[in-house]
Amino acid sequence: MAASDRSAPPHPARSTSRAPRPSRKIIYTYAPLVDVSFAVGPGIKTMADLKGKKMGVQEPGGFADVMTRIVLKKAGLDAAKDVTFVTTTTAGRVQALATGTTDTAVLHIDQIKTVQKQTPTITVLANMWEVLTEYQYSVYIVPTQVLKDDAATPECIVRALMRANRAMYDPANRQKIIDLGVTQTKEAADVVADTFDTLVKARAWPQNEGLLKANIDGTIASEKGFGKITKDLKFEDVTDLTIVKKVVEQLGRVKDFPY
Repeated sequence: MAASDRSAPPHPARSTSRAPRPSRKIIYTYAPLVDVSFAVGPGIKTMADLKGKKMGVQEPGGFADVMTRIVLKKAGLDAAKDVTFVTTTTAGRVQALATGTTDTAVLHIDQIKTVQKQTPTITVLANMWEVLTEYQYSVYIVPTQVLKDDAATPECIVRALMRANRAMYDPANRQKIIDLGVTQTKEAADVVADTFDTLVKARAWPQNEGLLKANIDGTIASEKGFGKITKDLKFEDVTDLTIVKKVVEQLGRVKDFPY
């Protein structure tokens, strides 16, 4: 599940007794797959070439750190011995890769396509949606009390989101989406167009429930392996598909689409 790059303010004091956190459930997603790529600098052609290189991350235990460690594990490399981790700012991660301060970076597709115009030697070593086939990139979480007291509101939100996700795959909408993307991001039209086409091909957006048991269970297992989750959790413990199943029934299921 996606982790945000943020730093929390220090706590001046912590009480020895803490109130239990309100129960929450995962109800939907905007991106079931990990739609980022592992970008590398010159001289890195295979995963084996990562040995001895500088891994660019934003914070220990953060999203880029976890993704990098997964790539290193797949490469058969020891994260503690075979590479060096270099911390960069979120805003500076692209420039750090371009200047050689780091040899790798976990970046969005559009970021890679933009920096490649200035530094063509930067390439994609791996698309994370191909490396992590059982991993949930993002989720929408709602307090269970809201699901009990005001289920109509999250249902309305999920219905609107599902309609928008399905619209992404309609060829008639392609140019309108690209034009909107250019307006909102201020990026070059060819970058936006290429990024959009890549995401469509990768089936980045869900069209049905979007929450695969294998993805959720795989993410829990991965997070437990990194020590970020200590409890024994199952798919049924963290999800509530009542609303999304209802919306799929209302809008009709998209056949031959896995999520």
